[in-house]
Amino acid sequence: MSGVRKAGLLALFGAIIGTGGYGCKKKEPIREPIKEDTATTEAFDKESIIRKQLQEVIDREIKNQKGALVALYLDAEDIKNVTGEAEYRCYSDPGRRGSYSGIWRVPYRTAWTRWERVSQSTEREIVIDPGPPHKTFTKVVTLIPGEAANLGHIVLEKVKAEGTASISGTIRDENGEPLEGVKISSKKGIAATNAEGLYRIDGFGLEVCELEATKDGYIPYPAKVSIRDMDERIIKQDFVLSYPREVGFRYVISPKEKDDFSDPDATSGAGEFLVDRKYFPLSPDQFKNEDFRTFVGRVHLNFRVNDDKLTLSNSYAPIYYKSLSSSSEQFEAINHVAALGFKSQRCPAIQEGDIILIDGGKISEYTLKILFEKVQKQKQSYEAEAETQKPATETPPTTLNISYADFPPRLQAILDERTAELQANGGLCIAGQVKFSDGSPIRSGKDIMINLHHNADVPLDVYEGGWFIMRRTLQSYYAGPDKGFILRAFGYDPIDASITILSGEITYVDFEMKKTPPDKLACVKGVVTDDHDRPVEGAHVSISFPFAYRARPEMITQTDPNGEYSFEGLSGAEHGIYFSKSGYAPDSDKFTPHEGATVVKGLKLYPEHRITIDYVYQADGSRNFASGELQTGTIDWRPYKGGVDFSEGQVEGYEPNDLRDLELRQEKSVLKFRVYYAKSRNGFYDAGAVSLDSVTEAAETGYTRNETPCKVGHVYVVRTYEEDNYAKFIVKSVETF
Repeated sequence: MSGVRKAGLLALFGAIIGTGGYGCKKKEPIREPIKEDTATTEAFDKESIIRKQLQEVIDREIKNQKGALVALYLDAEDIKNVTGEAEYRCYSDPGRRGSYSGIWRVPYRTAWTRWERVSQSTEREIVIDPGPPHKTFTKVVTLIPGEAANLGHIVLEKVKAEGTASISGTIRDENGEPLEGVKISSKKGIAATNAEGLYRIDGFGLEVCELEATKDGYIPYPAKVSIRDMDERIIKQDFVLSYPREVGFRYVISPKEKDDFSDPDATSGAGEFLVDRKYFPLSPDQFKNEDFRTFVGRVHLNFRVNDDKLTLSNSYAPIYYKSLSSSSEQFEAINHVAALGFKSQRCPAIQEGDIILIDGGKISEYTLKILFEKVQKQKQSYEAEAETQKPATETPPTTLNISYADFPPRLQAILDERTAELQANGGLCIAGQVKFSDGSPIRSGKDIMINLHHNADVPLDVYEGGWFIMRRTLQSYYAGPDKGFILRAFGYDPIDASITILSGEITYVDFEMKKTPPDKLACVKGVVTDDHDRPVEGAHVSISFPFAYRARPEMITQTDPNGEYSFEGLSGAEHGIYFSKSGYAPDSDKFTPHEGATVVKGLKLYPEHRITIDYVYQADGSRNFASGELQTGTIDWRPYKGGVDFSEGQVEGYEPNDLRDLELRQEKSVLKFRVYYAKSRNGFYDAGAVSLDSVTEAAETGYTRNETPCKVGHVYVVRTYEEDNYAKFIVKSVETF
């Protein structure tokens, strides 16, 4: 090609380059079309034009300084047969492909750019997925703020393959048992599983195959199988079918732009749902609270069920989650969400009793706290519920016809508050009175424990005279017949009652606890020794009932010079026994005495240990311990005092906002590490008895959330909780405290 013709072409392509930028959801990416040239020197000229076109786009876009710029030009060997656009993802963890910055569409034959948010030099994995029959493009790149990563001209290869493939697999339930009779639907046909849960469908080519597994009583499970080549003629696709979830929660939402649940303008509400789809969007129309309606509609809040896990999610832009496994008391005490890390955009799996804190980020002006009071599998549409274990003797409440008028005036005021709550929001509340058969006075919850004990363990406040009232109203799904209700007091026969709870009004019940005859009272005794079998004098020993409680009935004593202790006057209910002494690791056990029996519970207390560790924390998000943003230090660490937050370089306590990457506990004489929160992506592994300097990089896989023994001289590698960075540490010493 002559120089004049080449210059003319360059001028032509320079003239068609558009202007504009790309960096937010509503803007289109930079697209610079290029025309074909059929001359004999096309390859050389085309590459030159692409390089020039990409450079011009980079020069223009790099001025925006929004992070690191990724630039590329996507092509294919058989461009005439390409339809649609390819998918682009940028993964934060090369090799693991965990979180990514979103799914973006890349056009063909166009100079295309994408800004990635990075604050420091870091590795990312770029994946471009064109779908069958083309191969996926993958490349690990280093992104540097203010600079461009130019991937250049990418030519996708077409897979050459003939014939067809089959899709087969096993379908199981949440317990891992194979399911027979599951229907699997596809465009190629329908199959059903046999007694072993196996299925197979034939006749697929190079394509994306859409399947759906369905069975009565289970959530339908859709899946996509991408067949890229014919190297494997039988493609494996297993399913785990989940039961629908009955979900009930209550929440508190802050005022706009205020992270303060104690603010007078903070509001509250509740929700109940049967989650019967893998993707279950929430509608603003399902809630009365205007602020919560606004939040739900803005972020597109939804539930998702994957295998045996239920999560809360959002479909619009990043908001941030933090999960706590806790109690309703802690829920009431939480007044702020505080700052949540950028990488906490996914809500961990939710279980009953979990607290979820939510920061609306830049999408919503609100913060929320949500307590999941019910997360229960619904099985009745497919199989009968497991028989609820009932006590050997079930004591019904005596009918004393207790009503509102019988309560003292100061307690009637509390009942008025509960009634107003029920009228405004619905739900239920239980109140009543209990008396001891021998006339002994009841002053508070220290004399008797009263709990709703049915799919939840909810303590009731006990007042002088044996009057009791539920501290707060519950959602109406707890209402109905045959609800468990328990009463426990030392020296009295336990009551395990089955009551009917009314919805929308207060349920009044009353009981009389019978004094246990002296010949039927049991006792427990034993000797507490140390690790050298010497008696431990002055050890604190207590027994109580193992249910949720506030002020609880409790017996307390100390061991004598011979290490001996004893408790008398016990009825035939389950008890918990707890041992502790300063300088020793605490221990506990449970027992249920028979009538008139003596239970022997000896125990050995082991000296409390502490460890010293040297650590290295990599704060730039990479797995590299040889260079980068490294922080080092030494930490003295005792069990039960909290866990280490490596980003802070210290042991954090148990406040709601304290993050702990790794905790330390002592079981007998053995120290064990465990992750702070086993449902997040954090984890750790034992790298062995090596020097700290020899571990230069964190592994990609092999992280555990299981307890692991603490060993002197061993190096442990941690994938941390909040920022998903990495740390390593060596246990230098273990000493008795």
